[in-house]
Amino acid sequence: MIKKNKLMVSKVHYSTKNNKYLDNSQKTRGVPDSKRLKPRQDVATRFNSTGLTVERNNVLEHDMTAIFNDEIQKDYDKVS
Repeated sequence: MIKKNKLMVSKVHYSTKNNKYLDNSQKTRGVPDSKRLKPRQDVATRFNSTGLTVERNNVLEHDMTAIFNDEIQKDYDKVS
């Protein structure tokens, strides 16, 4: 689970398109600008970093899975 979480976070973190999608997804759910969250990356040298990362990303789970479901659907549409 942690490995999958790290992979999802890195894909969102390094992609401007996915960052905008995450922000728009939170905006459509009515989350105000000051409360919008970004995924948190795990840092090996920080105490409790993995726990905080998993906790934050559980809050963003709905929005982050929507990003990857859309990407999978687009790839499927290209093949079809």
